[in-house]
Amino acid sequence: MPFFGDIAKTAKDLITGGFSYDNKYSCDVKTAGIVSDGLKLSGAVVQKNGEGDPTGSFKLTYELLQDLVVEFEGALPSGKVTASLSHAGAVPGFKASLSGQPADVSTAKLAMQLLRSGAGVKCDMTEIVSGNSLNCPKVDVSAAYFAGDVALGVSAVVDSRTGTLGKYAVAAQVKAEEHTLAASLADMDTVKASWVMAVGASHLSWTGAPPRAWSACTR
Repeated sequence: MPFFGDIAKTAKDLITGGFSYDNKYSCDVKTAGIVSDGLKLSGAVVQKNGEGDPTGSFKLTYELLQDLVVEFEGALPSGKVTASLSHAGAVPGFKASLSGQPADVSTAKLAMQLLRSGAGVKCDMTEIVSGNSLNCPKVDVSAAYFAGDVALGVSAVVDSRTGTLGKYAVAAQVKAEEHTLAASLADMDTVKASWVMAVGASHLSWTGAPPRAWSACTR
């Protein structure tokens, strides 16, 4: 989808989450009328390679009305529970959700996104509640536009209470056949760049006998 976070996403996935040697077990269940139509249950357990006890999560999703969804998610063994209520469809391409931990109202978060053609806008508001009163939230807003193989985006964090601008960044991406080039500039002092080449079967072919190391691994 054309959002700011999708710029250089291929490189981010390869660096931060493209490979994993953990043992993961997951289960997804759709009730299909067993309990109530529209109810979905899912769970997952992960055993980190060589690290302590396994961790897990469970999620319950229920569609109250058309495009109105409530969700409960819990983490194990911490027992932390997060709830959210989201609605989409009131305006074409628009979705809004309110989430947080029921036991701690200060964690409330309002997230909105608008998707139109090749453009995507996101706005997240946090620190909405302070004590028992509403607070001027911290706003994280981003916008991106994807036109064919070219993408441009900008993001910023604004403290609505003081009107000050926090972190900000601009980013661009260009795709050419199997190559993806991306660069970003954050806070006028941090530059990041990436280059990813997709490797297909045509790049992994040999003529004659295969290399000895490869041949040994396939026996």
